[in-house]
Amino acid sequence: EFTPVTVLPNCLQMVNRLSTEPGVEVIALGGKYHRGFGGFFGLQCEQVASRYIVDVAVMSSTTIQGVSLFTQEEQVVRMKRVMLGIAKKSVLLVDSSKFTYSALNHIADLSDFDHVIISRDTDADTLKSLRSAGIAFDLA
Repeated sequence: EFTPVTVLPNCLQMVNRLSTEPGVEVIALGGKYHRGFGGFFGLQCEQVASRYIVDVAVMSSTTIQGVSLFTQEEQVVRMKRVMLGIAKKSVLLVDSSKFTYSALNHIADLSDFDHVIISRDTDADTLKSLRSAGIAFDLA
């Protein structure tokens, strides 16, 4: 529905999936491959990405604590911050499991995103807490 489109994924699975789609141009960012995340990270990936301006960055996160995103890996923090910096608009996709884990490194606050989309199965207390903190989100 949104083609033609150019996509800059750092996720190998997304590169493979989108590379066969008509109307989708894929620019692989490269860098050091991280098996655990199935994606590319590191200085090379960050430098390549920082040279672009993208219309929309669509992201996920390891965990949400309060109104902030966290992850355990510093390299993931750096890459996500680069993507937030080059995007005209940013979208965060969150499933209910992200509210149950903890992690060490702060990435950004939910309010740093233009749109936050949360799965409908997220518990009511969590949603109420986010609304009370002034976080705007949609349920999907």
